[in-house]
Amino acid sequence: MTNINGAVRMLRNYPQIATWLGSWLEQLRNIGNPDDYRVIIRELEQMEGSTAQEEHDQNLKRLDYHLCIASTNCKHFDSVFSEKRSLGSYVHEANRVILDKLAEIRAIVGLYRFGFEDIEFIGTPDFIASFGEKKLLIEVTRLGASTGKRSNVWDYELGSIESGIHAGLMVGGGKSDENLPDAIYREVEGKYQQLKNSTKQADGGIVWISLGRDYLTAGLYELLGVGTWVKMSTPKRALDVAIQQIRGTGLYVDLSHVVLSMGRDNNDLVQPELGAHD
Repeated sequence: MTNINGAVRMLRNYPQIATWLGSWLEQLRNIGNPDDYRVIIRELEQMEGSTAQEEHDQNLKRLDYHLCIASTNCKHFDSVFSEKRSLGSYVHEANRVILDKLAEIRAIVGLYRFGFEDIEFIGTPDFIASFGEKKLLIEVTRLGASTGKRSNVWDYELGSIESGIHAGLMVGGGKSDENLPDAIYREVEGKYQQLKNSTKQADGGIVWISLGRDYLTAGLYELLGVGTWVKMSTPKRALDVAIQQIRGTGLYVDLSHVVLSMGRDNNDLVQPELGAHD
C-alpha cells in the first residue's frame, strides 16, 4: 500500500507545486486503485528511503522553480489550470492531463529562455508571444505512449514489455530514426489547424512538441525508447527529417518554427534556429 497521504503532506517542501497543482493532486489521490501510478504523487511517495530520493527531489525542485518562472512571465497563467478544474474519475486520463500541463509549463520556460516576450496564455492555440518584432502563436503538444508503427523502435529485442522482462537495443540509423520523425510530423499535422484557424493576429505559428520528459519519467505515458533517444543524436536528426517532409508538402505556409522540447534543463531543439536568451 502506498503512502499517498504522506506524499501530499510533503508538498509543503515545494510551495509552487502546492499552489498551482495542489488541487489536482488532491483529486488525483482519490482516483483509481491505491497502487496506481499517480503523477508527482508517486515521486513524492518514493522520496523516503529510496535510492532515487535525490533525483526525485531535484526534479521536483526544478518544477517548483520553473513554475515560479512561468507564473512570473506568462500573462493569464492561472488560466492554464482553470480551463480544466476537474480531472474526472479515470487515473490514466488524470495523469495525462497533468503531464500535458507540465509540457505547457516547460514550454513557457523554454520560450522565455529563447528570448520571447509578452508570453500570454490564450487557450486555443495555447500561447501568443513576441520574438523581436514578430507575434507568434504557439501550440503545445506532448508525444504520448507508443502505438502502431511508433511502438516498433527496437533493432534488437529480448522478451516483451508485456511480460515485464524486456531488453531492447537501438542503433543509429535503425528503426528509431524512422519512427521519431513520423511522430513529430503527425503532431505538427494535428496541431497546425489550430494555429491556422486562430482569430488572433500573428506573423506565424510554432508547434512546440514535448518529448514527454519535461520533469518526470513516466514510462507508461511516453514513446517507447525515449530515454535512449535523448542520449543519442536521434532527436536532432528526427527533427531535421520531419521539417524537410513538412516543408516539402507546401501545406504549412503559416508554420514559423517547430520546437522539440527535451525537458528538464536540457536545450530545446528548434527548426529553423532562434536566438538564445542569456
